[in-house]
Amino acid sequence: MKTEGIVYKSILYKEKQRITYLYTPNGKISIKSTINKKGERNEAFSFLGNINEFVSTNSNFPSLSEYHIIKDNFDLTKNISKLEILRIITMIINYIPDDTNHLRLYNFIKNILISLNEEDELKLLSILLIKLSYIFGINPSFDFCCRCGRKDNLISFSINDGGALCTNCNNGEYISLDIFKEYYKDKKDFNLYSNTNFISLLHDLETYYNKHANINLKINYNVLKK
Repeated sequence: MKTEGIVYKSILYKEKQRITYLYTPNGKISIKSTINKKGERNEAFSFLGNINEFVSTNSNFPSLSEYHIIKDNFDLTKNISKLEILRIITMIINYIPDDTNHLRLYNFIKNILISLNEEDELKLLSILLIKLSYIFGINPSFDFCCRCGRKDNLISFSINDGGALCTNCNNGEYISLDIFKEYYKDKKDFNLYSNTNFISLLHDLETYYNKHANINLKINYNVLKK
């Protein structure tokens, strides 16, 4: 049976084999591939971030039978900023819990990866990190101030407290509450918030993940497009 998946990790296995780890609409799987009949490795299948349609054997440790590349992301290696974004996206897939609505999440990540060639990669990564935060048990409060409980004049988002702040409680934390609400609550318009400082937002999101999900993104800001 054919399925499709996103390559998030690949390692050498023995002399002529490779294990490729893919995120699919049904969750994470690993597939073994070997030298094909032409004497060439199936390297394209295993390239980080590629989206493949494939057939594998029905066994405890399945082997690759055939494949077709839906989206080849090899060109992203020519852009060091996009390559760093690709590294972070594929790295965080490894943390996705098994008890997740994989089909819905898979399609969202797939759309992000397809858009990487054309869209602002910093914005796409920020959107993805906001969207994925719920699967790691991060449940921000948007409807009331997380410090005083006030339900009106909510203007910003606190990384430390993980929720909205009102005008009285905001003490210099200027992360947009709207951008968190927009993408956390399942809207998918990538064209919004173009004037956001996404480098600054990524710094905040990295702190957010480290504090509330115990995940260190290890973002290399030196190579990201400013």
